[in-house]
Amino acid sequence: GELQRFCIARALGEGTRFLLADEISTMLDLITQSQIWNFLLREVQTREIGLIAVSHNPELLAQICTRQIRLGEDV
Repeated sequence: GELQRFCIARALGEGTRFLLADEISTMLDLITQSQIWNFLLREVQTREIGLIAVSHNPELLAQICTRQIRLGEDV
């Protein structure tokens, strides 16, 4: 979790306008995942940063996304 936190902090530089979060919490326990996503969602809302989340976890995407595009499956 510490490496993910460092990478997120580095990505949230002053000029950041969009983040691409590609499986950023996959290998983490649920508590750490929740902490990271709660922080990140507050930060992008406060700073008006766009966020694209990529994940194989539909439950996570349902919690964090306002819109979803599903690729590679029969919809």
